[in-house]
Amino acid sequence: SESLQGVIAQTLVKRVGGGRVAAHEIMLATPAIRNLIRENKVAQMVSAIQTGAAAGMQTLEMSLKRLKENGLI
Repeated sequence: SESLQGVIAQTLVKRVGGGRVAAHEIMLATPAIRNLIRENKVAQMVSAIQTGAAAGMQTLEMSLKRLKENGLI
């Protein structure tokens, strides 16, 4: 957990009008995330990512919601 800086995952979803757009999940290695990794509390990471939105983290669901709100999907 000490060498990890962050994790970014993406998936392509169908865009309104054709084509595809990327939806991202972003997790930064904050002290809270590092602690959850050390303690093998993977189930609590989603909550920590949601809480870390101000630091730039986002769940895939948050990304999809934003894309929908912007009329892209």
